Formats: sequence, C-alpha cells, structure tokens
Amino acid sequence: MDEQLSNIARNLQKISKDWPEKRRRCGQVLDALLQLTIDYPEKAEEGFTNIEIHEFISSNLHNWGISTETDEVRRKVTNAWKDLEALWVKKENGIAQRFVNLGSTAIPKIYKVLGGGGGISNRYSLRLEPIKEVIEQAKKKESLDSNELEYFEDDVDELKGAAKIFASGFLLGGIRKWLFLGVMMLVTLNMLVLLFVFSLGISQQETSGQVVRFIGAFVFILWVEWSLFGAFIQVVGNRVQVAPWWTQPWSSEGDWLLVFEKNKPASPNVIKLKRYTAKCSTCGGVVRVHKGGFTYLGRLVGRCDNSPREHVFSFDHYLRIGASIGS
Repeated sequence: MDEQLSNIARNLQKISKDWPEKRRRCGQVLDALLQLTIDYPEKAEEGFTNIEIHEFISSNLHNWGISTETDEVRRKVTNAWKDLEALWVKKENGIAQRFVNLGSTAIPKIYKVLGGGGGISNRYSLRLEPIKEVIEQAKKKESLDSNELEYFEDDVDELKGAAKIFASGFLLGGIRKWLFLGVMMLVTLNMLVLLFVFSLGISQQETSGQVVRFIGAFVFILWVEWSLFGAFIQVVGNRVQVAPWWTQPWSSEGDWLLVFEKNKPASPNVIKLKRYTAKCSTCGGVVRVHKGGFTYLGRLVGRCDNSPREHVFSFDHYLRIGASIGS
C-alpha cells in the first residue's frame, strides 16, 4: 500500500503541475502532502501532521514563517486545507478520468483525521477508493491510435454571477424547465419580430445612408441577442456548444462549453458548464476546445496551444476522444 500511495502521489504531481491554484496556500498544502507521501512512504497511510506540512512548505515551497506557536501553525494549515477540499470537489472528475486512462483501479482522495484535542494533531493523507462505474464510458475505445487523443474534464475558474447557476448543472425539471423554455421561446419570438420589422422598415428608408444605418442597427441588435442566448438554443440540438461570452471568465481561454445532458427515461435533462483539455499527440502541448471557424464550420475542434493552426483535432464530448484533422 505504501508504494502504491507513492506512485499515486507521483501521478498526481504530474496531473496538478499546471494548476493555477498551486500559487495559493491550498495548492502548497497539496504539494507538501504529495511530496511527503513520496519521501516518507512508511508514514503515508497514517498521514502527516500540521507541523510536518507547515515545516515542509516553509522550507521548500513558500515562506509561511517559522512559527513556534502550535495554534498559529494549526490555523494556517487548517484554513488552507478547507480551501483544498473545495478545490478537490472541482478537480475530482478530471482526476478520476485521468487515473482511469492510466489503467488504475482506484482513485486518490485527500483525507483528514481529526486529532480530537489533548495535544493530538490532525493528520492529512491520501486514501484510495475504488473507481465508480459511472466514471468509465461503456462505448470508449479500448486504445487510441498515435494520431488520436483523449479529452479530460477540467474544472474552471470560480464562477460568479448568473454563470454560477450552471456550475453544478441547471436541471430542466419542474419550474426551471418551463422557465428555460419560456425564455428560449421569447428570444426566438423576438428574433422573428425583428425580422418582420426589418422587412417593413427597410422599404421606408429614403436615402442610401438611411438604409445603411438601418441595416447596421438591425444587425447589431440581432448580434447582441444571439451572443447572449444563441448558445442555449443551439446546445439542445447539438448537445455541446461554446458557452456565451458572459459565462466566460476574463482569465479563461474562451474554452468553456455548455453541455446538454439528455437523461432518460425519468431523470430531468441538465445543462452544465464544462471545460475539456487534452495532451497533444503531436507535440505534447495543451489542447483546448474552440469553435471550428470557417475551416471547420459548424464544428467544435481541439486546438493545441503550441500550434493552433496545424495541430487540430476533432472533439467528441461524449466519448471524450479526438483524432487529428490538421493539415
């Protein structure tokens, strides 16, 4: 078990190395836990104390200060651990998918054992849990060719405002279903009214300048409305669509997706915000999903950060696989 936990920790280091949260205290605690698990496998199952984690971080990762106050050390590690638990909830889907890809029969979980007072410290460790069947796709190919890749679900930056509604899934059941249908019907009706107004108004313009201004105003209004709600209309039929701009955080690459999960027969359908990335089979770079543009009109494709025009891949969000379609 000790050696298995060490191997799990090494794989987690590779998976998490580019997480932006590594700059925060919660990421530093995770780094400390993983490296301590590797360095001291005989203690990995029992776990590591607040003081051991604090000392490792202060000596190797970041200046947390050399505190001799036990309460101060406990407070820092405990608060960072709470943030790490919240981060883990966002990351665990992608972590599980990656461990399935590695052929693992178990996935890691971060674990805390309360000390219970009396000078007994909390202990923090990695635990292994059996992989849930729901993680594995029944239709997934057994192996991938050299020009193929596998996409993994990745968490997104913390959602704010209206976009937060779709973070855990917007269930299309009960009043929410009728609210969603009502809004989509109003948007569609409004566009039809705009087209009717345009057909009447264009003939009332007397000069070419007025015609140009009228067409410009009409196109602008239609574009604004479509950019706000068009993705929600498209996602029902396409099952996946690039999310509208107002759900994309400023720090993102514009690669958030709306995913329509058609649950049947009894469960309500749901719309979720997700992000998928993959490792480029050509150069090893990060592949992100974007609209296909004129070259791949009407499709979503994966483009490598290192060579977005040449290293291009198809994107199947259901099977989470893609094949090279670049030149």
